[in-house]
Amino acid sequence: MELNYIMCSDRLPEEYVPKYGGGTKRSDWVIVWDTFYGPSIDRLWDGEWQSDIKAREGNFIEPAVCHEKICWAEIPIPDCISPNLFKCPRKE
Repeated sequence: MELNYIMCSDRLPEEYVPKYGGGTKRSDWVIVWDTFYGPSIDRLWDGEWQSDIKAREGNFIEPAVCHEKICWAEIPIPDCISPNLFKCPRKE
């Protein structure tokens, strides 16, 4: 299985307002590569990576630690599973 990584400087995952999301925009979960943490799963939440928001609010990362997301890829769904099982309801 090959992942097609996209540089964050080229574009970010598409955000949408879910039907039951309270008006906040978010993207689907994606695999990201961080210069400090390496690979992880994250998503955009109103234009910011959700892990960055949590780290800032929870004081998990010291200010001296410099890191950034450099690329991301969509999480592939195995052929034996229907892709519709994992789609969030989107507002049309």
